[in-house]
Amino acid sequence: MTDIQQSRLVIEFYTGMNSAGKDTFKKKTFPNISSYCEDEALAGAASALISLQQHHMMTIIRSNEYMLENTDS
Repeated sequence: MTDIQQSRLVIEFYTGMNSAGKDTFKKKTFPNISSYCEDEALAGAASALISLQQHHMMTIIRSNEYMLENTDS
């Protein structure tokens, strides 16, 4: 597999209901996560960030981007 081009942490929160009675969610994205950061360490950092939020956490996602094809010759 090729090297990670970019990694980010995404935390989704439940923010309540809107006027129509539908659940609402908000995502907070933390870009520029080191590709060397282990998943367990990132989960620990996410837990610390979640404790500072007023809304209930729904999901924690690590998003890695890889280059599939390079057009430079």
